[in-house]
Amino acid sequence: MKVAIDIGHIPHYQRDMHDRLINWAMWAKPGKTASICPMFMALGFKSNTRQWHPVEFRPTCDIFDAADMEKMICKLPKENRDALIWFYIYSGVSATKARKALGSTLEALNDRIIDARQMLMNRC
Repeated sequence: MKVAIDIGHIPHYQRDMHDRLINWAMWAKPGKTASICPMFMALGFKSNTRQWHPVEFRPTCDIFDAADMEKMICKLPKENRDALIWFYIYSGVSATKARKALGSTLEALNDRIIDARQMLMNRC
């Protein structure tokens, strides 16, 4: 009998590390930064979009903690690091595609993610 694997399940003792990794993912995701041309900033340019659009409140990112997490993640074994990057940064890719790309079973992928979080907790 096959047992269903819940790849998104976070063990209760890893919740704090999960929150830190979400912060890291907000910092590390490609293409999520927006900027204003420096010339307009020097002239004191302000966008008038606030007149038509309500203010959006977005979660903030602790960039110092994210940079520390990046250093620790780079030191993880390759299999664990790749699984963690898929889970937090490229979560839009299905688990089946990630499993095939990483050359593992779904159970092994889940174990690698949990083990990577535990390794990071041990290093903190």
